Amino acid sequence: MFPSSSRAAPKCGGVLDQERVEAASIVDLPEVIRPRVRLFRVAVHRCRGCGATVRGRHPDLASDQRGATAHRLGPRIMAAAHHLHYGLGVPVRKLPEVIRLLSGVSVTQGAITQDALRRASGVVGTAYQGLCAGIGEAPYVHTDDTGWRVGGEPAWLMVFETDTATVYQIRARHRNEEVRERVPADYPGVMITDRGKSYDAAELAGVKQQKCLSHVLRSLSNVLEAKTGKARWFATRLKVLLRQGLALWHGKPSPNPFPTHFLGSTAP
Repeated sequence: MFPSSSRAAPKCGGVLDQERVEAASIVDLPEVIRPRVRLFRVAVHRCRGCGATVRGRHPDLASDQRGATAHRLGPRIMAAAHHLHYGLGVPVRKLPEVIRLLSGVSVTQGAITQDALRRASGVVGTAYQGLCAGIGEAPYVHTDDTGWRVGGEPAWLMVFETDTATVYQIRARHRNEEVRERVPADYPGVMITDRGKSYDAAELAGVKQQKCLSHVLRSLSNVLEAKTGKARWFATRLKVLLRQGLALWHGKPSPNPFPTHFLGSTAP
């Protein structure tokens, strides 16, 4: 579009010929965001003989969706809430206002947390338990952990990874008891770990373990910086042997099931 009053060049007043058309745009939110509401009219009948009531069914309605819980939030809005919290780190107490601003939907903090609990005890919980049960049958399992917070209190985030699944669990303590809930004392495979004390417990003495060689090589480097004499000779020799073993391992033609960060290829 070009205004008719500007057909002449502003400098000399000459006639203008169209040369090209350039695209420009402005992206914005709509003026009014209207949530999508689906109303179901559920027929309720009563038996003339026994007096029992029978409610109509619909695949999108839960069997217990009645009374005070008849009006619920859909899976998309709940998925958005969980992604904002677990994926982007938005605190749960701030989610209702964020969701209201972005979608126009009014949601309470309690509805979000209750939905998470309901899903954890339903299909998602069943799938999670299946993944946990599969860890004890895997030929190897990688373990790792890091500090966490639950309501401001210290906790642990523990992870167990096999060739088919990754399982996370948040626990108040990190002991061999928590480890053995996923990797039992009679586990027939190989557990690949760092040098955490929990994994060296007597209860796990019968489990084959591959220690993270990156940690070992870094410790040897610290020894070389501080020790002399026999200790320095031993650390130097062991470091050479470990690096030679890593070179042989990485040269194997068969697939390597252990990630290089556990084997120590980047350690000093």
